[in-house]
Amino acid sequence: MAALRDLPSELLGSVFEELYLLNRRVKEPDSSEMVWEFLDFRNPNLFPWVLSRICQQWAQVVAQYPHFWTRVALDISSKEPLPLGAFRWSKNHSFQALVYHSGYSKELTPSIHADEYALAYTSVERNRAHTIKEALAPHLGRCTSLEYDVLLASSLPDLPNLLQRNSMPNIQVLKLDSRTFDSRLLTVLGTRSSFKGLSLTPFRCMEAFKLPMATFISIGRLDPQLWSHSKRDRFFRLQLYHYEFCITEQEAEYQNGVASISEFLRFLPSLHVPDLQLEDLSVCPNPDSATSPTSVITTDKTTPPPINLRLIWFTIKNSSKTFLDEFFQRCLIKADFTKIENCVLPNDATVYHTDDLTLIKMPSSADLSSILTHFSGDTVRFKSCLYLNDAYLRLLSDISCEMFQYLYIKDCEGYTIQGLKNMVITMEENWEEAEADTERDGWEVVTRMATINLKGTGPKPSSEDATWFREHLETFRCN
Repeated sequence: MAALRDLPSELLGSVFEELYLLNRRVKEPDSSEMVWEFLDFRNPNLFPWVLSRICQQWAQVVAQYPHFWTRVALDISSKEPLPLGAFRWSKNHSFQALVYHSGYSKELTPSIHADEYALAYTSVERNRAHTIKEALAPHLGRCTSLEYDVLLASSLPDLPNLLQRNSMPNIQVLKLDSRTFDSRLLTVLGTRSSFKGLSLTPFRCMEAFKLPMATFISIGRLDPQLWSHSKRDRFFRLQLYHYEFCITEQEAEYQNGVASISEFLRFLPSLHVPDLQLEDLSVCPNPDSATSPTSVITTDKTTPPPINLRLIWFTIKNSSKTFLDEFFQRCLIKADFTKIENCVLPNDATVYHTDDLTLIKMPSSADLSSILTHFSGDTVRFKSCLYLNDAYLRLLSDISCEMFQYLYIKDCEGYTIQGLKNMVITMEENWEEAEADTERDGWEVVTRMATINLKGTGPKPSSEDATWFREHLETFRCN
């Protein structure tokens, strides 16, 4: 290492430039745009951060190359000094920023209140969060992606400031993720006057916006017009997460400002977003279990009619059956693409009104039966579904005369190759019957099964089976 430290700065810079190129790749095959090769900003060996920690000379050299610093990752729980100079080092280049808390796991710590280890970091997080906000503020105009993944909602940046018309003209991704909504949340949200005249409309480049459901609802209460004034003319993904609702607004009166499902649904029709993602939503089991920011709720004891939502993408993850029962009774959703992960779904949910359905880690066989019985689209994708077996493949064959043509299976081990072949055979027989009906009655019938794609763990077809599938399908892949 002594010999390396003796190298002149110019030579070190040339070496670092080569390392920089090794960490870049073409974004798409037909594109000239270059992006970072490794997207995990939390990696401690991330370029150029790993070089800046070797010695003072190396840190000084890498700081002189602005294009090295177009991604900034700051661990808000670490006791090491924050490298806030990275915001300045990028100079006129646009950059992506991640502020995260490495001292907890989302899988192991669903709530800060259940984790004494996490509680010990709250004061550290608050102090460092304030320091980061001050350092980041002058550079927000160059920021294209800002993601927070922290413990406390009050550690998030001030939303009224972020939503100012000219604060982030180039922002594409804004994700504000926290695990609890502490008493200081309202200082982040500001007051009703803080949101006056604000909207998401000026953010023409924004592609994704993620924030806690409590924050989303609190903003709606402070300024109900904010969401309705945020009409947009391009792709936009809204992610809302982590909240315990009351079922009715009468119950909400007694729950210290907790929102009812109806109150949440009142905001949805005016959002004009094609991509809606809901995660970690549930219903309060009793009046003493709810945790939410303190605010005043306006009680409306009338039951509104179901609302209709037309989406391109709809995702629901890790949400309780009670919430989903109530949600789908009050909301009729039609989406081109639907993804359901780890949810116990009601039998008659309108979520099945979709063309392309992805099912991930479904917790029970009853859910698969309900979904497949009602599904009427053309594409089904299974991923890590323990209960997918030959019986459910037979259910799929029963909808072959409708639209179903494309099947993708990844990391599912409960079915057999023979069961898959039987599904294709049954669908061919149904198709031949339907074709005969078409010739007799003039009805229009869609084509037969077209594609099967198998990936990851699970049954592997023999060479003879693979040949059979290729003879009976337009496309068959297994890898």
